[in-house]
Amino acid sequence: MQLLNYIHRTLDYALALVKLVQNREVGWQTLNRKTGKYEREQQPILKKLKLLLLFNPLTEWIDRTHLFRLWIHEKTVTSGKSWEALSHPCKC
Repeated sequence: MQLLNYIHRTLDYALALVKLVQNREVGWQTLNRKTGKYEREQQPILKKLKLLLLFNPLTEWIDRTHLFRLWIHEKTVTSGKSWEALSHPCKC
């Protein structure tokens, strides 16, 4: 019974989502200045997918860890150069 209830809820959600997409009721509500009515903004699907790809927690985490590793690498390289300068003061 529980499994059927879960499948029913999932299908209901999917069909409601399909109906919203068909009626173009996805996107933020914005005010149309000419008519004064609220309408859903409409963006191309490729733009929405690109924004979803760029601004999701996984991409931000990957970017943050990459920048952190780059910062550690640069810090290590500069400290190595300063250590080399201290250990060999004369470049003979």
